[in-house]
Amino acid sequence: MKKDKITTFTKEDINFLIGNYANNGVVFCSEHIGKSKSSIFHKARSLGLRVNREVAIRLRTKCRADNKCKVKKDQFINI
Repeated sequence: MKKDKITTFTKEDINFLIGNYANNGVVFCSEHIGKSKSSIFHKARSLGLRVNREVAIRLRTKCRADNKCKVKKDQFINI
């Protein structure tokens, strides 16, 4: 069984999330704070934070343009 690691957030971390999560997303906050994307996501949700719709669309578009999306076209079989 995997043992969960408890991630603690300082007041500075929480203030950073409150000020930046909606406009910059999870990756930016994760890189700045130095915690995993998963822990940032869950902490932001627990604080009631969400990424702005326009930002989410921009980040998805950037992912596709940079070709850094998780799904690769080579994973599919051409029939």
